[in-house]
Amino acid sequence: MKKSFIIFICILLSLAVMAGCGKKEHEETSLFAIDPLSMGSAPTPQPQNSAEVQGLEVVTENQPAASADPAAAPAPAVTVTDTAAYVFDGAEGPTLYGAAAYENTGNCPIVLTGATLSFTVNGAAQSHDYLPVMSDIAVLLPGETGFVAWWNPDPSLTPGAAAAMTAQLSCAQTDLQRIPVTPRSVFLADNYPGFTTMTGSLESEGECSLNLVYTGFYDESGKLLGVWHFTKNAPLDPGESKSFAVHMKELPIEGLAEKTKEIRTYGVGF
Repeated sequence: MKKSFIIFICILLSLAVMAGCGKKEHEETSLFAIDPLSMGSAPTPQPQNSAEVQGLEVVTENQPAASADPAAAPAPAVTVTDTAAYVFDGAEGPTLYGAAAYENTGNCPIVLTGATLSFTVNGAAQSHDYLPVMSDIAVLLPGETGFVAWWNPDPSLTPGAAAAMTAQLSCAQTDLQRIPVTPRSVFLADNYPGFTTMTGSLESEGECSLNLVYTGFYDESGKLLGVWHFTKNAPLDPGESKSFAVHMKELPIEGLAEKTKEIRTYGVGF
């Protein structure tokens, strides 16, 4: 009888230990269990550049190539790399428009000293000489790409007429120190009938009160669609950023935001 009672007590103790272990195991498991309903949704990563929303690549052209020989005699040179031409229905009526991208292919900083634009419009030729806007401060370093854009009202033309253009540019060496201004988060939107808006922010590498910014728009094949330039009357300190918004009413390229796959920029402060 005594032996049976001892066996009975052992069995009860064994059951108690097993029950305790089972409870501990359940408690430890509960510490790491996560109820999906009690957690907020994981944040969606946001693009660093708003142009990524439309699949654009924004290239800052303020990245010069090293001079072949810094001790060599200055040899200013410029090469036109692409052009675009249109006949628009502008604010002053039919307007002939021309744009060009060019590269500093010399071994020293340059500024443009003149431009000759030769057009063919509906088979008829015409040529125009002009000095690009603020060319005396638009310093381009060796290997960099710059832009020019030109508008000329001409009532004899018909908006939408076929146009083509070639450009000849002249340049000179300069010792002027440039203050680079870089557009950031560039975004295009065809949200108005007949023209495109461009927004973003400007960041300066030095102190400046005004700036000149060029943007070149390229399609998926790398062809230049057009060039726009603007100024923003806003003081900038080094590293400071200020937003901008421009309505490109005088660049009414249909579906420009949709067609543009790359934006190349160049900016200078003064």
